[in-house]
Amino acid sequence: MSSPPHQDPFAQREAAKYEQPIASREFILQCFGRAQGPLLFEQLAESLEYREPREREALQRRLRAMVRDGQLLANRRGRYVVVAQADLVAGAVIAHPDGFGFLRPDAPAGEAGRAGKDLYLSAKQMRTLMHGDRAIVRRAGAESRERPEAKLVEILARGARQLCGRYFQEAGLGFVRPENRRYTQDVLVPPGGEAGARHGDIVTAQITAYPTKQSHALGRITEILGRARDTEMHIALAIRKFELPHAWPAAARRD
Repeated sequence: MSSPPHQDPFAQREAAKYEQPIASREFILQCFGRAQGPLLFEQLAESLEYREPREREALQRRLRAMVRDGQLLANRRGRYVVVAQADLVAGAVIAHPDGFGFLRPDAPAGEAGRAGKDLYLSAKQMRTLMHGDRAIVRRAGAESRERPEAKLVEILARGARQLCGRYFQEAGLGFVRPENRRYTQDVLVPPGGEAGARHGDIVTAQITAYPTKQSHALGRITEILGRARDTEMHIALAIRKFELPHAWPAAARRD
């Protein structure tokens, strides 16, 4: 393999362990330190001057192992982040109906339970987040409601794929207001995505774009459950709200 521009202090150890040695974990972390921020795989491979397929494949395996062991976090844009250096915390987002939220930290690898207190996320920090998302935050130091405050760094994964709620049409705009009050943001339905829904219908909407600092979430209606006064609609709504199984498998229908 080619030699990187900076000498790996653990190169001999790696050479003794592997027939085709790769940069040590310690040296990879040093590369992130020099970059002073997240890195794409391509950026890291370039800094190590890894251009051969076998070098790049070996580096991919090492990065996956470092993510698995909690040394790195991989965000949804493909960037790797060093957990310890940046004082970052990964976890699940718990939204509050009043607009603020919390991050429930993941337990350390190999351990059950939770890792410390929930971290407070202000309404401003929650603007691009939704209940059930997974995110990386940085502790902000201040205390709020007896919980440490945090600032959003990256969204790792989205939780909700679809939502149930009431469809409204106002001033020429269509939107779905989620039934679950933890989803505090309306989902806008662009023209053509109504699927025949009328003002006041209870619907299921598939999310097609998630909220950003500049825009609301977007969606399209995939199912019209009924009007608010319909008893059967309330049953259908409860089934979807709590994700209860409601379709018989094909084998059972044949019987």
